[in-house]
Amino acid sequence: MFVIKRIIHGITSRLPNFVHRKLASFYNGRAIVSLFNEFGVKEVLKEIFYRKYTGKSEYNRLRKKLDLVRKKDVITVVFQVWNISKWKSDSVYCSMKKHPRFNPVIWITDEPGASSEENINMRLKLKSYFDSSLYTIIEAENWDNLDKIVKPDIVFIQDHYPRYPINILSNILDRILCYVRYCYPNSLVRESYNYFFCNYSVFAFMENESIKNEQKHMMLVKDRNMVVTGHPMVDCFLSQKQAVSSVWKECGNKLKRIIWSPHWTINDDACFYSSTFLKYYQFMVDIARKYQDKIQIAFKPHPTLYRLLCEHPQWGQIRTDEYYALWDNMPNSQLETGAYVDLMMQSDAMIHDCGSFILEYLLVDKPCMFLNKGEGYPHFNHTNKEALKCYSLGFSEKDIELFIIENVLAEKDEKQEIRREFAKQYLLPPCGKTAAENIIDTILYA
Repeated sequence: MFVIKRIIHGITSRLPNFVHRKLASFYNGRAIVSLFNEFGVKEVLKEIFYRKYTGKSEYNRLRKKLDLVRKKDVITVVFQVWNISKWKSDSVYCSMKKHPRFNPVIWITDEPGASSEENINMRLKLKSYFDSSLYTIIEAENWDNLDKIVKPDIVFIQDHYPRYPINILSNILDRILCYVRYCYPNSLVRESYNYFFCNYSVFAFMENESIKNEQKHMMLVKDRNMVVTGHPMVDCFLSQKQAVSSVWKECGNKLKRIIWSPHWTINDDACFYSSTFLKYYQFMVDIARKYQDKIQIAFKPHPTLYRLLCEHPQWGQIRTDEYYALWDNMPNSQLETGAYVDLMMQSDAMIHDCGSFILEYLLVDKPCMFLNKGEGYPHFNHTNKEALKCYSLGFSEKDIELFIIENVLAEKDEKQEIRREFAKQYLLPPCGKTAAENIIDTILYA
């Protein structure tokens, strides 16, 4: 295998880009990608495509294209988005909208791998969220159709996970891509980062120096395209533009508002496994009923959890739909599957096992509990391990109920000072600017 890879790389690395486009089209049209994956030799394809377009010469070529774009009076920037829960660049878009040098556009497209029904529902939520004169939205099925509607100078990728990236490789060559991660990274697993989009992007905007220094050792390009700007989600949490009206269900008496957010990794075949949903799904319903005169709970599942529960041999779609409907219909609960910043800002506490929320909820500065599987956190990076010191850790049903009684109902918050110090050190954007300002400065001047 090693000899084959070396031979292929030696030949293909010297081929011009137009030949690679034809190769990509050839492989895709004849399902050779699927064939190679089926037989476990996908590393050969990675050698063909990844190395060619993540090398230093390719990066320098794209930087020259960026220099030409910078000379334009107005730069058209397209933000790819297919799931509102993963839309984390709102502050960047809004800042560009006010900037004389930018013409930002929202590109709504289908999520690769999602069903038709899921994509229809996600599109409806996106259109509802972007239903404002502030946003310019377009819908395009693919990159070719995107060019027919608007010719972007720069495209922000929403999701770096590949989902057959080779199928669209021939359409993104020569494009200037930027990448804002849709969630704070939490793992130290190479397979979570070393994807084509992460390596190919002209700029990969990083959350802090610690995350950058850990991740660069896992990348083909090392830190060549990494720039520490802070995460745009910080701008959303720290801004004063929160909704005046509550996004929480009106329950009459003033109840304490708790978010429960389970992760999607209900099976242990992911690169890491953190979900406790199958352990606590009934207990959380029981807690909502037991304390219905004191608390209300917003069920905020990870977007992928629904799909995996529908595929689970002991659940299926009927049981999953019934469970989700239960949270939507109990008098002191609600189902939340869309945007969540306002939900968090108006909450009193959060209980979850989602990696990305570990850091985001600390910006709310409210009591929080992370549900621990009892296996430690060998896959977590330094930032997240430090963040968990700001949390109460839940190992059992008793821990969860005690957290609700003491930290939520009795308002005992012993972690507040630790949270605030952590936010200053790890979450606030550098240079005394917002993350959006740092990203714009990088695009224009770095």
